Amino acid sequence: MKRNFALRYIAYLAVLTALVLVATIIVVIPMPTGVGAYLNFGDVVIFVASAILGPLGGFICGGLGSALADIIYAPTFALLTFIVKGLEGLMCGTIVWVFKKYVKNEKVKDFVSYVVAFIISGLWMMFGYYVGTGVMLGVINGGEYVSGFATALLNIPNDCIQASVSVVVGYGLTIALLRIRYVRGIQEEIFTYKRKKKQEIIQETNEQNTDI
Repeated sequence: MKRNFALRYIAYLAVLTALVLVATIIVVIPMPTGVGAYLNFGDVVIFVASAILGPLGGFICGGLGSALADIIYAPTFALLTFIVKGLEGLMCGTIVWVFKKYVKNEKVKDFVSYVVAFIISGLWMMFGYYVGTGVMLGVINGGEYVSGFATALLNIPNDCIQASVSVVVGYGLTIALLRIRYVRGIQEEIFTYKRKKKQEIIQETNEQNTDI
């Protein structure tokens, strides 16, 4: 069971990581302001992947898929993107996981958890890129460090638009996909796997004690 689950999980990771890459590069809208700024739908898939695959899946899909896209379009920012988008997916998946574990109301889990997770993760994306870009654009001029944060501010409106659109589209797509029994089964299997394994270990221990 453990091996089969691992193989399926790797397959899900591969597919959704590829979709993050494709969604990031297939529709690229250059923005007139900012440094190397462009709008894409990568965050939409990151949100969906995190909601279905959980924290680890969100981190891998978000970080790896987005970084590969940046290697194609903006290689200078690939490492920054891996960190920011990876943590975005990790944060999103963690918030959804916490809601699913501790909140019993199904309507709350299906609405509030995704909305809260996507908004907070989108805000992190904006903050992470602002700080990272500001540091990267800093230069040493005449022996003094000149901050790049003023220039990084130009990216904030673009990131705000992308985050807002991604939250709305990501929520709608997540809800639609989770109405499909197979997709919801994937999510439930992943989010309850550790819990089931713990229960199996306890059951096996009890059976061994009974046999003794």
